[in-house]
This record gives sequence, structure tokens and C-alpha cells, in this order.
Amino acid sequence: MTINAINNYNIAEVIQFASVNGAGLASTSTSFVDITSATITITPTSASSNILIIASFASVNALGVNSSMYFQCLRGATVVPGGPPSGVYAGNAVVTAEQTNAANHFVAIDSPATTGATTYKFQQRSSTGTTITTYNLHMIAMEIGA
Repeated sequence: MTINAINNYNIAEVIQFASVNGAGLASTSTSFVDITSATITITPTSASSNILIIASFASVNALGVNSSMYFQCLRGATVVPGGPPSGVYAGNAVVTAEQTNAANHFVAIDSPATTGATTYKFQQRSSTGTTITTYNLHMIAMEIGA
């Protein structure tokens, strides 16, 4: 999408959400699990509107373990593509005997095609079952119309 295309959108509704501060969610799951309170709901005014989702959060992987952190955003059960084509993106991998703190950023434009309340949430998983802690999550959902 070009800057000119983005400039043609009209901002209709903005909702900001900030949560998961401090210790946040610590999980060892190798399957995706919800990040506690990492949800935001927006109700589009038109079924033809798009939703711009922006999120940033910090994460840390277990000390002394070679493992990777993975994150994804969902609308209902649907993965919202952002970053890689799969919609799933990885935090920094941890090299043995080191601990990685990662700053993670996610930006996507979604087309939910509804005027009903639409909820987005983030999930995380570990590649090896080591502890991942996510904290300082900030999310913005913005309705934009063409």
C-alpha cells in the first residue's frame, strides 16, 4: 500500500488499550495461548471499513536455553496477517546461556466485513517449552474507511 493510498482513508473510530504491565503473562506452552488481557474490541460503523491494528509489547525468553518466541494476532479464530505472510512472527531467538529481551511490534490492516463488535487478541508460544514472559502491551484499533 502506498502513502497516497493510506492518505485516502478516513479515520472513523479509534480505541486504545493498554494492559499486561509488570510481570505480564509467563507461559511455557508450545501451542499458542492467549496473552492475558491482550484483547481489544472495536465496532465498525460500516461493513466496508478496514481496521488498523497496531501493537507493541516486550517479551523475554528463559535464561540459558536456545529457544524462540512466537506471537500471533487473531480476530475470532482467524489469524490476522501482519509481518510474515503466515501472520505468525518470531521474537529474537535466545542463544545458549543468554537471555533475550525483545521489543515486538505488530501492524496490520484487517477487513472484518461487519458492523458487529469485533475482538482482536494476541497469543504467544515457545518453540521448546521454555518460559516466555510478555509484558507492557499496548494496542490500538482504528476504523478506517476507503
